[in-house]
Amino acid sequence: MTALLVASESPSDASHWRAVAAEPPTAAPPQAPHMIATVIFVGCAVGVALGLYQSCEDVGSLEVCYTRDWGCWASVNFANPGTWVMQASGQLTLIGCLLLGMMILAIPWMYPVILAIAPALAPTLFILLLPALPIHHVDLQNCGFRSDRNGSFSGIVAMLSNGQAMGMFALLCYPMLIMLILQVDAERERHGPCRIAAFAGVFLFWLWLLTSGISEQHHETAEDAVFLLLVGTMATYTRLKTQLHPSCLPYTLFPSIGFATSGVCLLSYHLAVHMLLLTPRHFVRWYLQCLGCIALAWLPVLCSFHQEDPSPQSPLPHFYAGMPESPLGAQRIDAEHGALWNSVLDGASAVLPSAYMYALPWLTHTGFAPWPPPMPVDYPKEIEVSKSSLSGFVESPQSMAGCAASWFPVFVGLWRLRGRCLTEEGGAWAGSLLHQEYKWTSAFLIYFQLFFGLFLVAVYSWQPLPHIVFSSAFIVSSYVFQLLAMASDASLCRGGWMRAMLVVQVLFGIPAVVIGNVYGEDARLPDYLLVPYPFSPTDDNLFFLCEVTGLAALSLAASPLMRSLHKQDARLPDYLLVPYPFSPTDDNLFFLCEVTGLAALSLAASPLMRSLHKQASGRA
Repeated sequence: MTALLVASESPSDASHWRAVAAEPPTAAPPQAPHMIATVIFVGCAVGVALGLYQSCEDVGSLEVCYTRDWGCWASVNFANPGTWVMQASGQLTLIGCLLLGMMILAIPWMYPVILAIAPALAPTLFILLLPALPIHHVDLQNCGFRSDRNGSFSGIVAMLSNGQAMGMFALLCYPMLIMLILQVDAERERHGPCRIAAFAGVFLFWLWLLTSGISEQHHETAEDAVFLLLVGTMATYTRLKTQLHPSCLPYTLFPSIGFATSGVCLLSYHLAVHMLLLTPRHFVRWYLQCLGCIALAWLPVLCSFHQEDPSPQSPLPHFYAGMPESPLGAQRIDAEHGALWNSVLDGASAVLPSAYMYALPWLTHTGFAPWPPPMPVDYPKEIEVSKSSLSGFVESPQSMAGCAASWFPVFVGLWRLRGRCLTEEGGAWAGSLLHQEYKWTSAFLIYFQLFFGLFLVAVYSWQPLPHIVFSSAFIVSSYVFQLLAMASDASLCRGGWMRAMLVVQVLFGIPAVVIGNVYGEDARLPDYLLVPYPFSPTDDNLFFLCEVTGLAALSLAASPLMRSLHKQDARLPDYLLVPYPFSPTDDNLFFLCEVTGLAALSLAASPLMRSLHKQASGRA
């Protein structure tokens, strides 16, 4: 994960770096924090693994905590260690959530060597262990993770046949895909075809995951066809990279062999099956897909170890030592908008998440998103559920893959935003002053990304109470990250765009939290809280609209395109200046217009205001 810290930085003048490289080395960073964090991570990971194994062996226990029983969920049965991490119903316990949370909190402070290879190691282990993961059945006595729709060794995408498995795979692939995109940034890689190949490879990766929504009759052909395009594109990218940088050849040798072997053998397999009518061997497809995915995972990580000039390619010594001559944060996002490549990515981060989330109710009519929403296994089956939520709409593997794909440009933009959190408005380096802020900004970005992934993975029907815990954790992490980013870079506060979007997130986040806690167990909100939505399969959309609007504001706040459009003029004309009490500026007109409109919208959607209006109308 922290290997992303290098890719989000832009290279500076080579002569400057040669001068920096000639200076005497600074003292090595202290190793005690790395050791403590690594021990905590490994210990918690072992505890979670043993707890899940024991829980799967102990699913016959009669001690079952039901969906919203917080007291039972937080209790510990010391006489039965098999239920400490996961209950017999398959729901993580409070101890299990705390162990996972401690693992995530320890990640930014682990040994740099471990973090450097983690973006490749995590998806590699998940792919290889995927067939061994327990099967999920729809009953109370089960702790499974994935569904058995097509059987084992039927292809990677076919085995990711439910929302939680697809979400976990996307979460683990995020870091290496973000590294790949940041490594071909317009200021780092000026060869257009190389950037286009990397961008096309990431697009094909998400398209490959979306093939899970194709009918089983045509699924295998579509999955392998897109996968062949993916490995062919990445092989082309690797070839272009080695032509431009011959010294990079040793680092791209394994990925090149993996792409070539996977693509050629998989194509030969399909020709043999369809033309020679040989018996299909699904495990052959699975092994070949594994080889291509593992090569893709290791490509950006291995390339991050390559350095063609004296500029330090690994950020980790600077991240922990706080060297004042470090280049971290020297990136100028505004200067990148001249490149079409970055403009497309910035526009995607502003449009895709909001468009996709607001379109989910419409996608239920096509079968892409599930409806009615799946509920926990102990929920009464005779009750018809009409309350919509984002978690319910992304329960299917294809809708989960679409959600992860739409949010991918946002996290790329956030890592680029993190890269400039150490710059002053003029772009001067201020590392010695803001190093601690930089460290915590990066840490909370990692927390936000991982907790957001767990929020999607722990869907409500599978992990009801952990879903609430992880959603709260990612919301708090996102708020803290945005506050630290604005504190580190004063230009982000200019005009009030990020502050206004943060206000929108809070305004719509509070109603979502209140509704979730008060009416979480209800299949339908009260009549006075019903809010229609065009072409939605239900008239009970208030909770869905609140959480989606808050997340849309977060994606807009992270978009470099929206920030650059908003900051084209540093200051409004004098006749438009509007003071605001205790504001650090007298240029508040745009901010007040935004906030007033959003406040009016929140009051219009407020259940309290509508109920007061109905009471007043009744008295009249």
